[in-house]
Amino acid sequence: MKQEKDIDNIPEEPSPGLTPEQRARVLRFRERIYPESSPEEKERLLRCLKEWLEEGCCQRKMEPSLLGLDWSSFETRKFPEHDGETGFRNPPEFISCGFSALDAYATAMLAAHFSSDSLGVLTFTCKLKQRDPDSSLYLEFVTTPEHGSIDSESLMCELLDSFPDLLDAKTFPVLFLAGEGCPMACEYPGQMVARVSPFLRARPVELWPQAMLSLTPTVDLRRRAKQIVAFLRDSKATGGIPN
Repeated sequence: MKQEKDIDNIPEEPSPGLTPEQRARVLRFRERIYPESSPEEKERLLRCLKEWLEEGCCQRKMEPSLLGLDWSSFETRKFPEHDGETGFRNPPEFISCGFSALDAYATAMLAAHFSSDSLGVLTFTCKLKQRDPDSSLYLEFVTTPEHGSIDSESLMCELLDSFPDLLDAKTFPVLFLAGEGCPMACEYPGQMVARVSPFLRARPVELWPQAMLSLTPTVDLRRRAKQIVAFLRDSKATGGIPN
């Protein structure tokens, strides 16, 4: 217990009030706790980190939802028939990237000008995809209303104007796809590599992870979404950087 207490209280630099003997003891103690890594050890650690990232095992820090939602409102695709199979778990990196990107897409949709009075619950979906085994990963988004349909073409300009800024990933091209449900796509903003990741490499693409968010578009939610988009647009026009 005493050793743990000493470790917790060890200073960044020995106090100038210490005697030479005490100072030497503190420095020796720190060296035993934080030994200097050799070049080979540093290279090995960097290689392990790179592998960890490419496998999709790192979960990014998630900022608060743009819509003010709890992240528990978002869910991932479940595979009960593959319960217990390691390859059908969700890559931790996808959870953070997928939820954040889906939050941005839902915000762009709710801020767009369309009537949602008769649509009921809207389900926003984010799918992890790949065009071929050697291509980069990308995310595909779509909105499915409980009733009726949404005119995708009429919203194209609005979404292409707001979605990239909401993603805060301007280096990733955002594409508007043809079809129902206002489909859009962007490059995957993580470092996961399909051929390396144990969650993807032996898994059929049609069974890859998805993130979903279902909600009723209330007046308050749509007002918040419009305010966020307007704020980003104003900040962009004036050269400001939103907090």
